[in-house]
Amino acid sequence: MIIEFNNTMRQLNEWVIVYIKDRLTELYQRNKEILRARINFKRSTVKEVNKVCEIEITIQGNTFLVYCDAASYEQAAEEAIAELSDKIAIHSSKQKELPNEYTDEIGK
Repeated sequence: MIIEFNNTMRQLNEWVIVYIKDRLTELYQRNKEILRARINFKRSTVKEVNKVCEIEITIQGNTFLVYCDAASYEQAAEEAIAELSDKIAIHSSKQKELPNEYTDEIGK
């Protein structure tokens, strides 16, 4: 898995980056199909709560995007990781389901 960080604000504690790397590594251990993670930290000019953490995950051709804003980058990162974890769990459970319909072309 490739992890890319884009931190143009430079107002981020180092432990937040370590926290995100650790959580993404845990997600990867549960779903080895995760290929890439892009993390962007930025400020929203629209809201008062303007610290934004945006995480984009690519899993075998599917892209999942989580956008969370909060009073701090740390809080936004924690919320984004939690939401992303839920989305990946749902995706993984759907991948394990059997198809609703089977087709048989043998003997036709």
